[in-house]
Amino acid sequence: MPGCVRPRGHRASATAGELCVPQRADAAACRCAGGGPGAVAGRAAVLPVYSTVTGDRHSGTPVDAAYFGRNVRDTVRFAEAIGAMVRDGYTAFVEIGAHPVLAANIAECAAEGSVSVHVLASMRRERPQREAMLQACAGLYAAGRAPDWVAVQGAHAQVLDLPAYPWQHERFWLKRRRSPGADAWSAAATASASTPALLGTRLPVAGSAVFQAARPDAAPSWLADHRLGGRLLMPAMGMLEVLRQAAVKVTDRDDLVVEDFVVHRPMALDETDGATTVWQVVAAVRDEQRIELSMHCRDPGAPQGWQVVASARAVSGVAKLSPARRLVVQSELEGDAVYAAFDGLGVAFGSAFRTIERLSVGSGGASATLRLLPGAAAEAGCHPVLLDGALQACVAALDGGRPAAVYLPVGVGRYALLLPAPERLHAEVTVERIADGASVAASVRLLDDGGRCVAMLDDVRFAPAPSGIPSTSADEWLHETSWVPDETAPAALAAAGDGAWVVVAIGAAAQRLAQDTMRELGSSGRICRQLGADAPAHAALADANWREGRRLAGVALMVSDPGTDELLGWTAPVLAWAQALARSASGASLHLVTIGAQGAGAAVPRPGPAAIWGLGSAIAAEHPELALRMIDLDPDASDVDARQIAGELLRGQGGAARLAWRAGLRLVPRLRRRLPLPASAPLRKLVAGRAGTLEELGWQPLALTPPAAGEVRLRVLAAGLNFRDVLMALGMIPDQLGFMGAECAGVVEAVGEGVNDLSPGDTVFGLAPGSLASVVNVPAGFVARWPDRLGTIETAASLPAAFLTAMLGLHDIAGLRAGQTVLIHAAAGGVGWAAMQLALRAGATVLATAGSPEKREMLRALGAAQVFDSRSLAFAEGVRAATGGRGADVVLNSLAGDFIAASVEALAADGCFLELGKRELWSAERFRAAKPSARYEIYDLGSIARAEPGRVRPMLNALIGALEVGQLTPPPLRVFGFDEAAQAMRLMAQARHVGKLVLRAPRAADTQARPAMRADASYLVTGGLGALGLHAARWLAGLGARHLVLTGRHPPGNEARPVIEDLTRKG
Repeated sequence: MPGCVRPRGHRASATAGELCVPQRADAAACRCAGGGPGAVAGRAAVLPVYSTVTGDRHSGTPVDAAYFGRNVRDTVRFAEAIGAMVRDGYTAFVEIGAHPVLAANIAECAAEGSVSVHVLASMRRERPQREAMLQACAGLYAAGRAPDWVAVQGAHAQVLDLPAYPWQHERFWLKRRRSPGADAWSAAATASASTPALLGTRLPVAGSAVFQAARPDAAPSWLADHRLGGRLLMPAMGMLEVLRQAAVKVTDRDDLVVEDFVVHRPMALDETDGATTVWQVVAAVRDEQRIELSMHCRDPGAPQGWQVVASARAVSGVAKLSPARRLVVQSELEGDAVYAAFDGLGVAFGSAFRTIERLSVGSGGASATLRLLPGAAAEAGCHPVLLDGALQACVAALDGGRPAAVYLPVGVGRYALLLPAPERLHAEVTVERIADGASVAASVRLLDDGGRCVAMLDDVRFAPAPSGIPSTSADEWLHETSWVPDETAPAALAAAGDGAWVVVAIGAAAQRLAQDTMRELGSSGRICRQLGADAPAHAALADANWREGRRLAGVALMVSDPGTDELLGWTAPVLAWAQALARSASGASLHLVTIGAQGAGAAVPRPGPAAIWGLGSAIAAEHPELALRMIDLDPDASDVDARQIAGELLRGQGGAARLAWRAGLRLVPRLRRRLPLPASAPLRKLVAGRAGTLEELGWQPLALTPPAAGEVRLRVLAAGLNFRDVLMALGMIPDQLGFMGAECAGVVEAVGEGVNDLSPGDTVFGLAPGSLASVVNVPAGFVARWPDRLGTIETAASLPAAFLTAMLGLHDIAGLRAGQTVLIHAAAGGVGWAAMQLALRAGATVLATAGSPEKREMLRALGAAQVFDSRSLAFAEGVRAATGGRGADVVLNSLAGDFIAASVEALAADGCFLELGKRELWSAERFRAAKPSARYEIYDLGSIARAEPGRVRPMLNALIGALEVGQLTPPPLRVFGFDEAAQAMRLMAQARHVGKLVLRAPRAADTQARPAMRADASYLVTGGLGALGLHAARWLAGLGARHLVLTGRHPPGNEARPVIEDLTRKG
């Protein structure tokens, strides 16, 4: 392209938005109308044109001032335009410009429709222009397009026949694609016409009856009108009625009473474009009198991909009606006044849910006239919007008809439908506040116009919702990444294929994964070469001898642990290979395989792998020709299916550009609107279920109580998880105190009488029985101020129980000293990590046990003299051999069963056996019979702290001192949210973690402290020389930051220099 000049720098200016409309739209109108220099005259398009203004093929409407005004002002509908082109059959795209920037976006848009397209570029930076254009032309030809050869060559030339080459036996059968509506048509065809919309279709499965439905595919339209704070939720009464319908379906009886209905968690309905929310209802007939019912929502973060959202049981029998209570009416309101009050609380019911026509309120109750509006289609049974209207009347009755607070239904004791429900009903409700106002109880009778009871709900329980729920209007543009199941089939490994692959392994786990993956690739006919992290990328790519004449198909970088905490150690090898591959122009694709780079619905991602993904995003944008794909493996999985990895590598551009494997599910990222923070977080606490399973864990409302004398009340920000909590949840230590959580970090909210050394607003950490809750009252001596220079609030929450337990046992009880030998069981856990450091600091020799090779390797690196398998009794013989037959001077035990006897055998004759376990404890007599001269010490930190509270804070202060001078270091962390407590406990129960697990409390607007910036720290702002980066720099400086590093692609320009000079003057 002669004469084309690429500018040295280019800057995109933001022109969209309301503020630019007057200027830019007027300018566009002027030029289009021919009213000045540079006027533009429009004419009909010769070729098909697809518009990013309309998101579709241009219909021939004039390209005039109005069109250009919309072009400036309206949303750029790039994805819709590409989708329209793909639907119209276009599968080859050429990006015209100095360097491709949209290629990855085009491929991603096409992949949404399960279509693989060819994306080419007319020019590339630092490439000869003619070479780049010819490569694009060749790519079009390879994609089946016929260029105008005369125009390409400039003159006729002789055509030569290339020599033939051997046959390559590959299958090229075309696979038929299902039309977009095929699946929905199939589901609709198999559904019974009599099946209620919410209940959906019965699935052909053995055993319990399972019904499945989805939104938006087949769900009723009125669901879109049930919102709380802008969030679309399945109404609790919809859950209740659909469970009743399932019981009726499987028994063919309608004389059923639904009992013990419980809402386990809210069920949000995904409104993201193209997203589907799927739910299932399971009805298990136990006997002729009882059906167990549960409702599940598909959730990729759950262990089996589903979460229980509601449960109940249905029993046969006649509902007993209690006598109606006479209501003395004190006030009457029209329905509009009731809903105006709800609107003021942020609960904007849609038209279908505005069923209250008139409300009469008296002391302790109300009566309401309810009518099903035209927008709500008929449902079997009693329509959920009518049931919801009755519950709205309950909430309104609490405050004279105009609700002053939002309460959400969390359970119903009994529900029965006695007669077919008409479209108009009269609700008679009684309501009262219980538990000091922390919750509400109510009962409901629904009557027809003739006074007959149609339905009854007894023991309806409400819990307070976040107060002052804000509107989401200010947050409509704020989105976050959500990981959802990939609907495409898992990649299958082709039986035979061509091409050569380079597999680079960085880290021990990556070495094994690379070897297994190469074996699978080799079995399908590919040639592979494995290299280490130190292999020079340019030389490796230039060496073609090993390929046996085959093309280089791809490079896979598998990173587990480069052996450094420095992020540059993680990203430098990836950058080197990406640069070398881009310069090689080999056409090979680049694949990054990491472990734990993304949260993907589980824990907080690991910084090193996350940095690789950040770099990968930049590589994908700047070098779309590399067709970069990133695959993140489950950090909690004990093994990986290398055949699946190999299949994903060979999938090519047809696969997801970003993929995460979690609990056997293939997840892909999707942007979803982020919900605003509630004005204040509801008070709640974690409680174990009656069945003793992790699935039964739940959060219950918590009443706020003032701290007693000598106590402080903490707002819990993060709480450490301990094995005792798991045992409590499983019902294995029922005789213990009935609280969950033993340690936390938080903010002092109030102090009791006699507390003079702590004040509201102090950030503290320490022992806190019952800290798996929003707030907790603890003795003031159980906590100490946390210096923020030592780390995050999650780090603070991980320390107290582990380090104080180890300090109490090793120092105070056992008296461990230099030269002695200590055996530490489960040393990769929180207490084990702390005990190892304390023992090594004391000069003792550490022998340790752990359950996996990776954990044992880590403990050796930390200083353990020998490490044994904690799942084998052979450790006892190993300890005796390591100590010359004497045995360990101190044993810190947390194991049970036969491992206790083996541990006693490994103890020296005059040693000290520290027992931390809670189950299968030995009696003193049994221990003396085995080791007459040794000490057997069963101890519990919590019991000793309650008996001697004055010992706790000195130990916490000693811990802080050791952390500040570097003698002790915090354990590795995995952080979960409060709502992920069951997942975290399951991980701990399976002993698949290292270090500590911490639960982070939900955030709320009224608990967000102003971020404190340290004057002695440095803050890096990437893109810091642009408008947004400079704004961030001013914000950081205003919060106290004094060392800012601003990076950009170019030296500071005219806009950046004055800001930098101003910041410098301010220090």
